Parts: sequence; structure tokens; C-alpha cells
Amino acid sequence: AAIAIPLVLVLGLLLRSADAVFASFFSAGSLDVGGAIAHVALFVIGVTIMAVLLRMSAAEESDEVDFNAPGLGRVETLVVLVSMNLLFGLFAIAQLVAKTESGDAVLEAAGLTYKQYARQGFFQLLWVAGITLLVLLTLRVMATGWRRDSHAFRALSLMSVSLIFVIVGVAFWRLQLYIGDDGLTPLRFYSSAFSLWVGLAFVLVAIRLLDIKADKAWMTSALFGSGVLALLALNVINPEAVIARNNLAQNESSILWHIEKLSGDGEAVIAEGIDRLDPDVRLAVTDLLCERSPRRPVVRDDGTSPSDGGILSWNLGQRSAEANLAELCS
Repeated sequence: AAIAIPLVLVLGLLLRSADAVFASFFSAGSLDVGGAIAHVALFVIGVTIMAVLLRMSAAEESDEVDFNAPGLGRVETLVVLVSMNLLFGLFAIAQLVAKTESGDAVLEAAGLTYKQYARQGFFQLLWVAGITLLVLLTLRVMATGWRRDSHAFRALSLMSVSLIFVIVGVAFWRLQLYIGDDGLTPLRFYSSAFSLWVGLAFVLVAIRLLDIKADKAWMTSALFGSGVLALLALNVINPEAVIARNNLAQNESSILWHIEKLSGDGEAVIAEGIDRLDPDVRLAVTDLLCERSPRRPVVRDDGTSPSDGGILSWNLGQRSAEANLAELCS
């Protein structure tokens, strides 16, 4: 309880702030009698499953556990896993309820349209996924004295992974809905990329839980390697150029707010494609780019810039931006 309650409380608060329908499960005023009965029934089912699993774990041979080794025993580990699964299962139910008439009533009471509801909480959901990934990896390490031969540990961990896929999928979908309405920003882009990497990380965790290549310590290397490959891929695709092209395609005044978050790579793309914008938006964007004095280029007669400090300070994106802005602002 000392481990599970704080963990579930933190995850629950993140999910509650991320989802109005899920939050309504903990607000007595928004529940009808039928909904309350259903929630109680689900709770009883969850407690029953938890009791059965704990009884099964207690029936196993006690000499399989090395009590002298540092780590967690069966009961502690299973309590944490079952608690997380009950919480995540409730969130998955909330996603189904949100598409029903009961969900419409909850959203109406909260003063939200379904579109507004779907556009909130993606950052909290990614935090939940990241915390859960760390918890599962930690439990796997601390339960080494007994987990290898425990079907309960493997089943509950895989259940957590499956439910987290729901949460990561909801977060990614909400991010894309937000981007479609308000354009792309660096934070939204990197959050989308992070959600994809988290999904890949949970696939690796699931493979490890199935004891594939169990005799090799490959998961840590795989997680680290996938992160490095993701960073290399981001450098190749040039995120700021992707963000700038998305904002050009939006062709709305919101691009002015997004430009403030871009550096040389993004400015170069905006300046190069500015003719794609409507006249009013194009004029405002031109004024904003040319007013950003710290980045406004000053070119010497020999074609160099005062910012040139040798090969160590050379930056392709910044030089491209200076060239495009020089032509735009002349």
C-alpha cells in the first residue's frame, strides 16, 4: 500500500486533469444511479481479481523467493501492478463512455464540446506513459527473485503495457487533432515524436516480458539505441522545417505566434515559402521577420556576416535564414 497508493494517486491526478469524463467518475454530483452501480460492480470485479491473483501467488512455493536479496516480494509487486491496471482500465472505460449519451451529458455539464474535450490533456497522458514505463522497468529489476517463474507478474505487466497503448494512442490522437486546428509548434512536434518513441519502448518491454532472448541483457541497449536512432532521424528530417511548412500550409494569422518559437531553420523555410500566404498574412509575417533585429542579417562586401566566427560557429540553418531574410527584407 505504501508503494501503490502514492503511485496510483499521482497517475490518477494526471489522468483526472487530462480527461473530463474520467474526472467525472470521482465527482458524485455527475453520476446517475445506474452509472454508480456499474462503477461499484467494476470495483468489486477488480478487487475479486486482485484477491484471486494474490491468493495464487501465496500458494506458490515459498523457497522460490530469495528474501535476503534486495527487492520486492510477490505481494508488494502484484499490489502495485493490479492497482495500476485498475486505474488504467477505468480510464479506458472513460474513453468508451465519452462516445455515449452519458459522456455527452458529462461534457455538457463540464461546459465542453467533444472537440474541446478531445484536445485537452495530451501532455498529462504522456507523463502517465513515461512514469509507467519507469515503474515497469523498476518492478522487473526489483522482482528478480521470483518474477521469472511467475505467470501473474507476466500477465499483469503485459496488461499494463496493453492499457498504456490505449493511453499513448489517445495522447497521440489528441495531439494530432490539436495540430490540425492550431498548427504545429516545437513542443507539439517533439511531444508527438516522444509519444511514438514511448510506444516503441513499450513494445520492447512487452517482448522482454515474454522472455524472448531471455538469456541476453538486450533491453537496456535496445531502449538506448532506439532513442539515439530517434534523435538521428529528427536531425535528418529537420523538425523546424517540418513545423514551418505545416504553418505555411495553415495560411492563418496564428503563424505569427508560431514564428516566435522558431530559429534559423524554420525562418529560412518561412521566408522561402512566404509567397504561399494570403496577402494580409504575408505582410504581417514579413514585418515580423524583418523586425526580429537580432536575426536580421548584415552582410559585408565580401559576402560574410558579422556573426561569422569561423568554422566552429558556422550554422547551415542560420546562414540559409540570413540569405532568405536578406532578400525578403531588402
